[in-house]
Amino acid sequence: MDDNKITCPRCEGSGLCIECEGKGFIPCPDCNENISPSCKKCSGTGKIFCSPKCEVCDGKGYIDYSTTSYGGGELPKHREESVVVSIIPQRPVATFVLLVLSVLCTLCSGILFGEGNLLWYLGVFIPVLAKDGEWWRFITSMFLHGNFWHLAFNMYFLYCVGPIIEQLMGTKKYLTLYFISGILGSVLSMILMPKVASVGASGALFGLFASYFALHARFRCFPEKVMKNLYFWLGVNILFGVFMPSINMWAHVGGFISGFLFIYLFPNPDKRNFKR
Repeated sequence: MDDNKITCPRCEGSGLCIECEGKGFIPCPDCNENISPSCKKCSGTGKIFCSPKCEVCDGKGYIDYSTTSYGGGELPKHREESVVVSIIPQRPVATFVLLVLSVLCTLCSGILFGEGNLLWYLGVFIPVLAKDGEWWRFITSMFLHGNFWHLAFNMYFLYCVGPIIEQLMGTKKYLTLYFISGILGSVLSMILMPKVASVGASGALFGLFASYFALHARFRCFPEKVMKNLYFWLGVNILFGVFMPSINMWAHVGGFISGFLFIYLFPNPDKRNFKR
């Protein structure tokens, strides 16, 4: 392949839609094998039609960065914006669901208005209790936050980094990445800081953050200017973790490593393992 072209990370070079595998349709999930003429989703056909081409690369199997610094010469401003914006989904449903759930759970826990309520005490990640069988704390703690600024920063971070990864990886792999990173971040925190309770989506968010670096290492998906900005913010977050004792640095590290390895080592589950 031309040096100016990189393999599309969504379809892995096939150029085919990962949902229908190039067939142009998927079976209606409401009808299954019993096709109903009254089904509103498929209009009685038993099929939901879609484009057989990958929506990211438009069926080419690659993304052409010939005008970027990869191919020689700097990327013009309008070209750089078109590369980035073109992979932002119009409706990043999973990202907004995670965002809304985090806000609602934190508000309902009462912590923003003073002492937390029962939801707060049942949801906080407490290593001793999680180890003794209260496994749900690995998940519930991701939707709780300690104060307004903790919530606001994490949700803004999710809004910035989530939609592009959701578009490139597909909703199912995106959510798998999110929860695996959050859970394994808490596992590392439990091992290295067994007496420290914690809340927040930081482990999961660092998993999403790491996926940018893993995707770029595998497919060279992003312009160099974007990667330089990501390296800068990675350094800033490391400094915050080192010099602010209130930050659970090990949850961040665990989430980052988990996210990077999940994306770098495994093929696209949307295409191979998560068939409808």
